Amino acid sequence: RFSKSKVRKAIVLRPSIAAKNPDLDDLACQAWRRLKDLNEPPFLFRREGKLCRIEADDTGAPVPVNVDVPRMQFLLVELIDWVKNKNEGDDEQINVRPPKDLAAHLVADPDPPVPTLQRVVTAPIFAANGRLLDKPGEHADSVIYLPPKGFRLEALPLRPGRNEIRSAVDFLEHNLLADFCFAGESETANCLAALITPLVREMIPGPTPLFWIDKSTGGSGGTLLSNVIAAPLLGAPPSGVTAPGDEAEWIRVILSTLRRSPNVFFIDN
Repeated sequence: RFSKSKVRKAIVLRPSIAAKNPDLDDLACQAWRRLKDLNEPPFLFRREGKLCRIEADDTGAPVPVNVDVPRMQFLLVELIDWVKNKNEGDDEQINVRPPKDLAAHLVADPDPPVPTLQRVVTAPIFAANGRLLDKPGEHADSVIYLPPKGFRLEALPLRPGRNEIRSAVDFLEHNLLADFCFAGESETANCLAALITPLVREMIPGPTPLFWIDKSTGGSGGTLLSNVIAAPLLGAPPSGVTAPGDEAEWIRVILSTLRRSPNVFFIDN
């Protein structure tokens, strides 16, 4: 959406706004109307009371980044044509820069007409109403699904049959988890719950349990099992934090981690 090279390869009908309008509030209303029309599928959101957009970090993973004044100025230049009459009394129009104070005015808007965002997921998950988010860019219940570029999901049946369900359960129990030594059936069931919960989290009102992985001897695969549980949601092993030594440090670690809205919070050892 923001690549100039891509824009030049296609015919893009950009909306235009008269830049010489002295009424800043009217200009802001016009800009929001244009941005709202362009924001489908959404790329502008509201998060923690601030405007944000999705950018790729150094690893290529999508992350929400606050939209400051320079970023908003960039959006106004890239997405909208700002025009004025070349000469007074002349209908010929020329392109000009966006009004100087408009970007700051839009960023400061306390109620921008954009959807809210709580988290970005890179794996298909179920929305609160039970709809599967499996198309890149789909947004529902303040969650947006943005898979890696090379990820392709085969078509899934809307109503899986008994044999398909049995095959899926058999894969989890006798393939994915076959080499882990669970103490009993209840431990296996809890592991399956840990696998499934992140994918249906939006369907569950209120809090869900933490999952505790315990083992009788070191080196028996506790961290590996954590990676297996998190991988379907993250597409990679989770980045864990070591358990702090005192309560004050616990508070700092929990606060700083949860402010990033991670899909998995993994505490190792």
